[in-house]
Amino acid sequence: MDESFPKKEAEVNPKEREPSLEIERKYLLASEEDLEKLEDKIVSLFPNTKMIGEYHEDSRFYESMNKEQALEFAEKLNFDYMAGVDSLIKQLTHLPDDIRIQLRLRGRLDENNIIQSIELTFKASENPLHDVERVEINVVVDGDYVYECSKALYKLGPKETSIWTSRRKLYKIDADTQIDIQNVTGYGYTAEIESNSVEKVEEIERQLGLNPVSSNLLNVMYKKYSENTNWLHYYRREGDERHFSEEDWQEIESEAKEKVVRNKLE
Repeated sequence: MDESFPKKEAEVNPKEREPSLEIERKYLLASEEDLEKLEDKIVSLFPNTKMIGEYHEDSRFYESMNKEQALEFAEKLNFDYMAGVDSLIKQLTHLPDDIRIQLRLRGRLDENNIIQSIELTFKASENPLHDVERVEINVVVDGDYVYECSKALYKLGPKETSIWTSRRKLYKIDADTQIDIQNVTGYGYTAEIESNSVEKVEEIERQLGLNPVSSNLLNVMYKKYSENTNWLHYYRREGDERHFSEEDWQEIESEAKEKVVRNKLE
């Protein structure tokens, strides 16, 4: 393994290694034009904004596990190409026994398709994919070993449920707050606001004029994309073919018993 591979730990409380909360909300945008307007609005409203990254991403999601299953799985991740596994295990032990945990393997490539980062993320909460507040614990994977990691998860871990591809831009508007803008398979044009409190996220979304997607709708949207390998209809497609159709959205609204709000910006 390359000796330059960063042997960094996942972010934790340095005294107790207790997991820390991520606070995040997701928003749907009506079009690519609205995505561009949102970017302009972010820079206009928050003059200290810096774009900290622009990536092509591939993300693989896996079936959720309970705490016991997650610990058993984590203890098998004794690979030289992973950093932060010891920290992961210590953090998992602090989680409530009744929590659910979901895995995501995400690779980020720059505009030249050079791997910038590979992370295996353990998301933990009652609804680990769609709760506003949840724990996230990251294990860093050496980018030269992404295929070995994927094969290892296939052998050791839970069943892979879906693969997503996206184009993402990351903006940092202050020390505590990041806004992600992306074009993702299935959902289309989206934004995410992540900060250190629900109140701050709500204040920023108010300033930007955004209405969030409810957890109920996100659950149905994720089901629509993931069930019965539906994701194959959108993954690696181009243009509108990579997004849900109007018929798809109608089915989602019918099952969720809730209207989808796709934000249009002035």
